This record gives sequence, C-alpha cells and structure tokens, in this order.
Amino acid sequence: MTKKHTKTKLAVLLNILLTPAMVQAQVPSDQTAADESVVETIEVTGTRIKRKDLVSSSPTISTSAEDFAVSGDATIDNYLRQLPQFQPGTGNFSNSSSGGTVGQSTLNLRGLGPQRNLVLLDGRRLQSSSANSAIDINTLPSNAIGGVEIVSGGASATYGSDAMSGVVNFKSRRDLDGIEVTAKLTQPKDGDGLSTLYGLAYGSDFADSHGNAFISAEYVDRKGISIQERPFFLEQNPSGFTPYSRTLPDVAPSQAAVDALFASYGISGVSNRSFFGVNDDNTIFAVSGGRATNYRGPTDAPFIKTDSSFGYHPGYNNYVQVPLERTAIFGKADYTLDNEITAYGHFQYSNSEAQNIGSEPVLAAPWSVFVPVTNPYLAQNEALSTLLASRNTPDAPVEYQVRFGAAGPRTYNTESEVWQGLVGLSGYIDSRDMSWNIHVSQGRTVNKDQTTSGSVSYTAMQELVDAPDGGDSICSGGYQVFNGLSQVSDECLAYISRTPLNTTTLEQTVVEGLLEGMLMELDAGEVRFALGAHYRKNSYEFKPDDDIAANRLASLSASQYTEGSIDIKEISAEVYVPLLSGHEFAESLNLTLGYRFSEYNLAGTANTYKAELDWRPISNVLLRTGYQSALRAPNAEEFFNAGTQQVSGIGSPNSGSGDPCDYRHPGLSGENAEAIANLCIATGLNPSLLGRFRQPSDALVTTTYGDRTLSPEEADSITLGAVIESPFTEAYLKDMSLTVDFYSIEIDKAIAAIPADQSLAKCYNLDGSNPSYDTENFFCQQFERQSSGIFSYVNQPYLNLGGYKTSGLDISFNWSLPASFISDSTTIEIMSFANHLNKFETAVFEDSPYQDFAGTISNSESYPDWKVMNSITLNHDVFSLTARWRYTSSMDDVSVVNNPESDTAGSDSYSYIDLSGSYQITENLSLRGGVNNLTDKEPPVIGGSVGVTNQGVFDAIGRTMYLQASLKI
Repeated sequence: MTKKHTKTKLAVLLNILLTPAMVQAQVPSDQTAADESVVETIEVTGTRIKRKDLVSSSPTISTSAEDFAVSGDATIDNYLRQLPQFQPGTGNFSNSSSGGTVGQSTLNLRGLGPQRNLVLLDGRRLQSSSANSAIDINTLPSNAIGGVEIVSGGASATYGSDAMSGVVNFKSRRDLDGIEVTAKLTQPKDGDGLSTLYGLAYGSDFADSHGNAFISAEYVDRKGISIQERPFFLEQNPSGFTPYSRTLPDVAPSQAAVDALFASYGISGVSNRSFFGVNDDNTIFAVSGGRATNYRGPTDAPFIKTDSSFGYHPGYNNYVQVPLERTAIFGKADYTLDNEITAYGHFQYSNSEAQNIGSEPVLAAPWSVFVPVTNPYLAQNEALSTLLASRNTPDAPVEYQVRFGAAGPRTYNTESEVWQGLVGLSGYIDSRDMSWNIHVSQGRTVNKDQTTSGSVSYTAMQELVDAPDGGDSICSGGYQVFNGLSQVSDECLAYISRTPLNTTTLEQTVVEGLLEGMLMELDAGEVRFALGAHYRKNSYEFKPDDDIAANRLASLSASQYTEGSIDIKEISAEVYVPLLSGHEFAESLNLTLGYRFSEYNLAGTANTYKAELDWRPISNVLLRTGYQSALRAPNAEEFFNAGTQQVSGIGSPNSGSGDPCDYRHPGLSGENAEAIANLCIATGLNPSLLGRFRQPSDALVTTTYGDRTLSPEEADSITLGAVIESPFTEAYLKDMSLTVDFYSIEIDKAIAAIPADQSLAKCYNLDGSNPSYDTENFFCQQFERQSSGIFSYVNQPYLNLGGYKTSGLDISFNWSLPASFISDSTTIEIMSFANHLNKFETAVFEDSPYQDFAGTISNSESYPDWKVMNSITLNHDVFSLTARWRYTSSMDDVSVVNNPESDTAGSDSYSYIDLSGSYQITENLSLRGGVNNLTDKEPPVIGGSVGVTNQGVFDAIGRTMYLQASLKI
C-alpha cells in the first residue's frame, strides 16, 4: 500500500469523522462506486469487518466535535445525555449524602444502566472508573475527541461483554496540524457555579508523513452550587431527625406523668407514646405524627415547622452542581515502518477531585447510643428525669435519636486517578487484501473517598455517656446529650470526630488480536471475514477505613476488605456475504453473521451471536435489520462488594410510596388496611404506634452486597430500520435524509440490587407480590425494624433477578439547504433527533409479572414517551447561529406502576430553548458563545415531595451563559 493511498484513506476517514451530527444516511451508491478506486475498505462501528460502502447494518448515530461546541456544555456527557437515546447516568448533578464516586459522568443508553452500554475509544476498551465497570467519559479531554458513534442494540458478538444496550465509540482527533489553545467560561445567571476550561492540543505528521502524533491536555474547574442558592429546593418534606435529641417511645413514660408535665405548660392531649426532646430552656417538647408540641427552638431553615409538620431539611447542605477539579491528558502516535507495519500507541491520564456535602450524621439504629439514667447531664434536667422515672423500667438506659448538628454537615472528598497505556502493531497484506492488528493495554484506577468533616464515632460517644462524669474526665465538658444544639465542647468534638478514608483500586489488562480480510469473490462482491481473540483481566481491591470496618461510625455501615479478579478468554468470528448486487430492486443485498465464545473464571462459558441484513432496493433507500444475542457478565462490584452503604430514597407516604406502615400511607386506609397493619406489627412495629407512626425521613440508609455465584445476564435485541435519502436534485431538496429504526431489547437474569422502595412495596403486597402477607416473604427479609418503627437495617443485595423489556423508535431527519439570499456559501442546517418509547418493562424475578414504566418518572429514573432534540443552524463563511429546542413529553409519577390509584402528580411536557453563535475573527482565532435554558425554566416537583425533582432530566441550575475562544497556531 503506497503512502499516498494511505493518506487518501485517512482523509476520507477524517471527512466522515467530522460530518455534522446524525450522519446516519449512507453514502449514495454512485459516490461509493466513484470512491472505490481509492478507498478499499472502511471500518464502521458495530462490526469488525471493513466495507467499501460505509453501510452500517446496525442503527448508528454519529456526532462531531462541532456538535459538542454548539451545545455550549462544559462537558461532553451533558450533550450526550440530551440525545433521545440516552437517559440520565451520573453527572454534575449527582450528589450523595454518603460519599462514593461523586464527580464521575457516565452514559446510560436506553435507560438500561451505565453498566450495560460499552464505551470504547477508537474501537478499544477504556479503563473503567468504578467497580461497576462504568466509564467516566470525562477522563478524556474534550479537545481530544473528534466525534462519537453510537450503536444501539446488543453488540456483544462483536465487542464482548457489557454491550447489551449498545456501544458508544469515541473517535480521537487526527485533523490538527499545529497547536490549538482553548478557553471556555460557563456561568449560570445567578453568578455562582462558574465553570472554567482550559485546553491545549498539538498534532502533526512527522518523519516525512510516516508518522502522526497528537497530544492534548485539559484543565476544568467547576464551582459548586448549593441548593441553598436555588429557592426551588428550600421547601422539602422534613426529616424527623433534628439536632435536638429525643427519646424513643419504646419504653414509654406513664401517661399520668406526661399529662402532669404538659399541664404545667398549659397543654393537654399529649400521648405518652410521643418522642420527647429538650428545648434550650430545659422545657420538654413532644413530637407525634410529625407534629411538634411545645417546641421552642429555631424554625428557620434548615429547621422546618408548620401546622402539620416538624423536622429538618434533609438535603439542606447538598449541591445542585457538584464542585469538580479535573486534569486530563491524552496522547497518541503511530508510525508506519518500511515494511508497511504500523506501530501505534496511546496514553491517557486523568486526575479529578470532587466534593459533596451530606446532612449531619444521624444517631439512630443501628448506630444508637444508650444513655444510663445515672448520666449527670441527663439528671440535670428535672422534667426529663421525672418522665423517665415514671417508666415501667425506670432504671433502663435511654435510647435516643439525634441528627448530630454539633459535628456539622458531612463533607466528602473523592479523588479519582485513572490511567491507561496501549501499544499495538497493525499491518496489511496487499496480496490477500487482509489486515491484522494486535494490541496490549494496561490500566489502573484508584478512587479515594474520604470524609473530611462531620463524621463521628458513636462508640466513642457511648464511651462518653457511660462515664460516671458524663465524659468530662475524658474530654473537657463531656457529652451533654440533651443540651439543645450545644452538646459537646470543641475538645470532645475532636475526641469523637473521625476522617475515614476508603480506597478502591481497579486494574485492567487487555490483549486483543484481529485478522480481517477477503475470503473469496462472489458475483455480488467480496466475502469478507474477521477473526478475533481477546483476553482480559479485571482486578478489584477495596480497603475500608479501620473505623468503617469495625462499624464504629454513625450513619456509615460496616464494610470489610475485599479483593477479587475476573479473567475472560474469548474468540470471535464475523463474516460478511454480499448476496445480490446490481439487480432491479436489489442494488445490494448483504448478510453479516457473527459469533463469540467467552470463558469466564467465575461466570462460566457463554455464546453470543448475531445476524444482520442490509438491502438497498434503489439507490436512495437502505433497509436494514438485525438480531443480536448479547450478554453481560457480573462486574467487580456485583461479584465482590463486601457491603456498601448509601442513602436510598423511598418516596413520600402521601404519594403512595415510602413506608407502608407510616400513618400517612394510603395503604393503611384502603381495602387491605387491616392486613397491612397486622404485617407492620409482625415486622416489628410496636402495636401502640399503629396509626401514629411517621417514618422520620423519605430516605433510608441501605447496604448493598455482592454475590460470587451470580450468572451472566442474557439479552436478545432486534432492530429494523430504513435510511431514506432525498431523490430530488433541486438545490433546496437534494441534501435531505430520514432515518427510522425500531429496536427491541429483552434482558433475562438481570443483575440488580433490590431497591428499598420495591422491597417495602412488595413485602406489604401493594402490587400483589405477597398476597398472604407472610413475614417470611423474600422482600420482608430484606429489612428489620425496631419497635419504634425505625429500620435497624435495609439490605439491597445483588441478585440475578427478572429482566427488562424495552422497545421504541428512533427517528432522525437531516436537511441542508442553501441560503443564497445571504451569500452563495451560506447554508441552513436542520437536524432532528427523536425517540418514541413503546415500553420499558421490568420484572423483579424470573416468574414475576412484568410492569411497564414507560411514560413514568421518579426522582432518579425517567422513561418519557417522546424525547426530541431539534436544531436549526445558519452557517456563513465567518459566523454561525444556532437555535435548539429540547423536548420531553409529560410523564406520570412512578407510583402509578405499583398503585394505579395514586394521585401523585407527574410532570408536564417540558421544552427548553438554547441559542448559540460563533464568529471567525481571523483565520486562526474564533469566538463562540451562547445561552442555554433561555427562558430560565424551573424544574417540576417530582414524587409529590416539594423541593424534589429529577436533575438528570430537568435543569435545576437555570439559565446558563458561556463564552469560548479558540486559537490555532
């Protein structure tokens, strides 16, 4: 192969790479024929076989770096998440109250989860950023990416495990010749949350064009936005855990003592089964059914007190936009030797630091502190001592609850360091029209999650309250458990405070070889094949902090050291057979078959395969269909997780979600109220609290565990589509294309952690899962209550559960027309992306009925019937103007799936308008700017809970403006 020929192929590839978004329309057959003299084969994402006609048998979406720039988003993930094929993964909105891998940005193709879409760079696996195998796509500098190809539908036969919902292939740039400097500022309207991006890139041929090198670096500093700066979030359903300590009603004082005490305040009707706390003036207040009586403390935020509720804002310290500082470096080079063998390699490195803030730690089961009645600080309060002395067991220690405000909010820093190096050789055997490629890559990820403030040891607190002097001899001032907001001195706060550090290390080794070429010549064309061999090893190690391993910290579950590795050996084969060519109503008819055999050290063996057919009846119409059998083997987190604690939302009882034993839940007043009430008692609730118990929070601390006996998930996907190019030759009509693709994906043996809200709904038979209201029901076994109703624990184990069934329609339209009324070189570009979701069904177990979530929304998931993104761009020689319209159809609240009678409001249809423009100041200097969410639209309330929305779907930040300057040298 000549150097000139190689450069010509690269030029054509580059042209394809930089085509505007949605180049799903295939190159017309007459153009293909014209190019055959210089372009022998082109590789299209979704197959390892190179073809001459640029046809993809699988539905494929392509976007370019220009599209990212037009969107104005500071990071690529924000733009991709707006495409109709994606649902929210994690991103700048992902804030946790318990630490973790905050700051990462993942993709969620078809809403099937980030772990079920495979993310590649130049067709090769990237280093994962977390134990669930998800790729943090922002580990790549945005200035290193020239475009993205998205293949929807299973692709495991081609690429291996994880490609169940499809493949996202990032293509690195090769267009740069020289130096490019970029600076970008993104500013929300309120003056907070400024994001700055600085990029530097260099690219050039070398050694008389035998080689090419590219290197880029990028620094991003994204400031945080507190929910305190966005009024929408300031009203929320209160959590009953407040910084004022309160006794539990398990061992209640006598009603006579309660009546006498509150009569002295001029108050009557207080139940002895209330929670009792102490005001700053040493008077007693009572909380029952979420209402506070005689409470004399603060009522301003974050405290919440109305006529019907009392408590504390559970997310007052959280972020709307998580602060992030990230440095990313990417470099690649290739060199063609005299024997036409090309040596190549790439290296990437990313270091990011993100911060998130959770609420103050809560002392409650299973992190309870028991105060002996001999504690001097308890005895100092005569009113409380009198109440406690009236109990049936007056000498019993007092179990109490408190949101430990003295420690301040829990602040977490998550540092993530990711690197990957890859080297390879490729060559071409001209006499046999075959190419070969072999590469080796090694990657490593280290995630450090540290609580820097706000974490306390409840065992140290127990030590203080057990001391005869209340801990004063251990640290000056001791622990004054019922002393309002001033419970510990600085010295004692230092004694009980901790800064736990957890470290997760992931390593990946990949060795892959591929042989591709012509097998034989048929009348219709060349039969081509691809043979591959793949070896991959993924190692996992989790080192918890000693305090976490010993279960000494409030609001943090114990988690133990664990490690493990997954080894995969695979062989694959693909064959492309042209069946017809040049016939009437069959300009081309081609068949592609694929097979992959996989052997896992823990999950056993598996087979995946595919069959695809593409047919061009006439030159401007392409029809395509395919069947894929795909799989996903359990990842390191699902296999090895020794117990990860997180805060999981369960919804509000008022909306039919939440705890069915909460007096506000409609289940306790419906036709099965008696059976539900009896099951509440059988699962631990004190009978005297029935009808009065109120769960203190709409979120629970849950623990997720791995399982080394898990089996791979299995999936079948079917696609059927058409690409129609304009048949017209007129200037205004000739550059049009329409793409319509139907997809259907079914996943069996789906691996998932059972959500806490699902366990509660199914245990209490809200959807018919436990018709006998049996305490031995599987879902009822996933939690345990104290008699106060508070949960001692809630487990969310990973299991091979039921499955998913989703189907829908992708529609895209592309139209480029001349704007000669401005100038001969001016064009108008119209692009439309749309997805119609037919169904999104899930089944918890293999024999469970499927439930359809299409058209519903929760605060973390969304399945709109329609999702659309349209844009119109005016392109001139020196400037461009773009307007975008983003649309999401109305959705019902997710509670209707389990409770069809639920009257919780969903979301109306939502539209956003974005404007942007660019100006080429000189040949080398350009400016770009714009505004997103032009009308500053607020998000809707989701789940019937004020101050709660789905930040992955709706803009919680508000109008945002950006300005970018690029200089080429």
